[in-house]
Amino acid sequence: MEALARLSPAAKAIALAQSKTEEEREALRTRTVEITSNKVEQADFDRVEKQLLNVPSAPFDVARQVRVYNAMLQYVEISLKGASIQRHRLRIPKAIQDLGGRKDLEGRLKTTFDLLESEGALSSRELEKELNQIRSDFTRTIGRERVILKVVRKAFEERIDAFRKKLEAHQKKVENQIDAHLSKSLASIVQYYLPIVLKNPPDAMRGQLPLLDEEHAARWLEYELAKSMPKIDKLISRMQLEVRYKDLTFESLNEEGFLETVREAYPAMNWDKAYSEYLAVGERMQNEGPA
Repeated sequence: MEALARLSPAAKAIALAQSKTEEEREALRTRTVEITSNKVEQADFDRVEKQLLNVPSAPFDVARQVRVYNAMLQYVEISLKGASIQRHRLRIPKAIQDLGGRKDLEGRLKTTFDLLESEGALSSRELEKELNQIRSDFTRTIGRERVILKVVRKAFEERIDAFRKKLEAHQKKVENQIDAHLSKSLASIVQYYLPIVLKNPPDAMRGQLPLLDEEHAARWLEYELAKSMPKIDKLISRMQLEVRYKDLTFESLNEEGFLETVREAYPAMNWDKAYSEYLAVGERMQNEGPA
């Protein structure tokens, strides 16, 4: 009775009406109502009515479908950041650009140079392949997003945790070896351009060298290329895998063909049975009442 008296003015009135003695009523009258009532102005009703007209609430049957699919599916976003350092390129200064090339550098030297070999020891290609396989095994594309069955999330997250450990190991490997690999790439470019600039020295080189010999030409090439070489600390950003989940929405289910696409993506799932079982549980709870 005292709890009722504290709940609201209406509840306090009920408690007073149900009290059996004047002593009880007097004690209840002294209790302070903790949740007070506030008058709802007509402007508030008008605002809510306008919102409902602009954004109608979901029909009851559709709302139940949202709950069914939400109980079984989620959107999931999987993104790998900072790992693909093999895609970074060095822009060749115009002063030393030329045609021609050796077979071991073919495809890497144009007006830019691949800092690392795409299939080299520091490439993230194998990691990306593994992540794509995890994505393919555990998720399906629905529209422009991917979904995952909630029942497989535990197994999915186990694979993701194992992948994160491999990513951390790759990060350490890159940090330990990147300097040597970049030095090797720089030396390859110098050796490629050295005979070219010695045979036909550009004016930019002539104006800076007292002697046009191999040693001085190599030093000039190293200096010019180093100006375009990215700093290692900027080249290596923190490698991280981000996985985000979000629930389905009424808007998603209302998209034309969405439910059909879900059924096609998971043909082994008996969605009709899942829906009927959900309705049966709801009806049983309604009949039996809260536990």
